[in-house]
Amino acid sequence: MQTYFKIKQTILVITSILLFHFVYAQEGTFKSYNLTCNDKVDRPYIIYTPNTINTESETPLLVYLHGAISNKTLKKDPLSYIKKSPLLELANKGGFRLLFSYGQKGATWFDSVGINMVINEIEAAKKVYNINDDKVFLSGFS
Repeated sequence: MQTYFKIKQTILVITSILLFHFVYAQEGTFKSYNLTCNDKVDRPYIIYTPNTINTESETPLLVYLHGAISNKTLKKDPLSYIKKSPLLELANKGGFRLLFSYGQKGATWFDSVGINMVINEIEAAKKVYNINDDKVFLSGFS
């Protein structure tokens, strides 16, 4: 019986450590913004900045374009969606910022509204953050 409790206690400790690592390993800050697009619709975008980067130095920016772009509605909770992204760990290790853009039908990655939206989000990010113009990259899109 005592062995059972030791095993149970060990499992609880390991689970706690893993949970702590999962919740707190994503160190950095999330900042939500809105952009009024060419079609007069306000759409969100979120920028993730790892705590590991030197904010005085120019940093790379990775723009992530999500899939399911033909939906008429935006994701209900963009922040919780990106907090699950494996890109956060890469940004922490690689020392770059992430810009998560949110499109929808009428503002897709391949129409004029969506293209202008992403370009304007990048330009807005460059006004707030020290972004290296030569290191802006796109990723994602299904």
